[in-house]
Amino acid sequence: MDVSGVGKVDGVIGEDELSRYKRTSKKCECGAMIYASMNQEGLWVLRKVFLDHVHKVSPTESKLVKEYRMKKLTTNVRKNLIHFYDEGTPVTQIHGCLGLDKTEEILPTVKDLQHEIYKERRTRLNMAGGDCAAMMEYFEKMQADNSNFYHTHRQDEDARMKDVMWVDARSMATFEYFGDVCMDATYLTNEYELPFVNVVGVNHHGPLILLGCALVSHEDTDTYCWFIRQWLACMSNNPPKSILTDQAAAIRKAISLKMPTARLRWCIWHIMRKIPEKLGKCDGYMDFKSPLKKVIYESFTKEEFESRWISLVNEHKLEANDWLSDLYEERHMWVPAFMKEHFWVGMKTTQRVESINSFFDGFVNRNTKLHEFPLKYNRAMTKRVRDENNADARCSKYERRLVSGFKLEKIYTNTKFQEIQKECAHMMYVYPREERILQDNLV
Repeated sequence: MDVSGVGKVDGVIGEDELSRYKRTSKKCECGAMIYASMNQEGLWVLRKVFLDHVHKVSPTESKLVKEYRMKKLTTNVRKNLIHFYDEGTPVTQIHGCLGLDKTEEILPTVKDLQHEIYKERRTRLNMAGGDCAAMMEYFEKMQADNSNFYHTHRQDEDARMKDVMWVDARSMATFEYFGDVCMDATYLTNEYELPFVNVVGVNHHGPLILLGCALVSHEDTDTYCWFIRQWLACMSNNPPKSILTDQAAAIRKAISLKMPTARLRWCIWHIMRKIPEKLGKCDGYMDFKSPLKKVIYESFTKEEFESRWISLVNEHKLEANDWLSDLYEERHMWVPAFMKEHFWVGMKTTQRVESINSFFDGFVNRNTKLHEFPLKYNRAMTKRVRDENNADARCSKYERRLVSGFKLEKIYTNTKFQEIQKECAHMMYVYPREERILQDNLV
């Protein structure tokens, strides 16, 4: 082949040309073929037949031909494949439990199954007439089955959908009992890079519960205001008492506008993870890193925190650090000593909300299509309801061993009972001390 002047720079073959050389091809110039077509009577007629191969024919190598392997994918096997995948089972696990005869040499590979699922998803998409239309069709079906299911969306100036939110009936009912929430917008769900905004709470067993969600096009104040307004309408305009979020200014402003009575708290985990980035280049960083964490986590009163913080900042000459100064100004938003008066249901950080990943694990991934998301969401919710029912059953099934005479110890679910029992056990070793002020300088 003459490659002179093609993809070359000063006599060197260019990257594009080299990449073409690396490509593989299944073509072997074999002319063996059978060509058939259907005649006017609807019968198949052979038009061309050429049986001479230009290579060695080896029937044992037929396992390398996908068409032979897929013959083992019967209707029932294919049905189970699609069913298991819809239920959230990874393809690699499905491959091992499809009931195929492992003694046979010619069997579908994991890649074959993945390709079959891809074809099924493309078929669904084509039948639905597009992602957005399919999503709306699914929502309408959900609402027809349950009138309390709520969904809405917004369009841009070109009449294209840009934001969609929904709340199911169970989430509305659950909010009445578990109304302290956390709002998060960091879980990306699909190839469209649409942020998945979710509102979650904690139920009486401890796991997270999903109280509403949306796929949005922009993470700005207007979008969050729209989402909060729609979500509150589903919750009888009854705002939560406490909300945990990250430091996103857009979320904070939207909450202050739409839920001004809610106590807002920043995620301390997100703040603490920024310490190396913001302070790592400061002189004596290794000397004040641990003391700084102790000041934050081990100060039990507001006054103690403020005193210890100022002392540490002065000692290590950190007064000019803008990041620390801004954090101190907003200390009421994140320091544990300022949060003791409020109930947070164990949601101290949105790191807890990151278990929303496990909530959807196996159901949703970055390749999930827009029209598939509501169905996957519904399957994840069904599993969570099943888990909660199982937890309720376990609570009534086993007798608990008490360690104290406190009535508090008896009234909780199994998970919370174990937490409370530890606290009750600690209380048994606490000795109260009475103090009386006799004079101004005598206690």
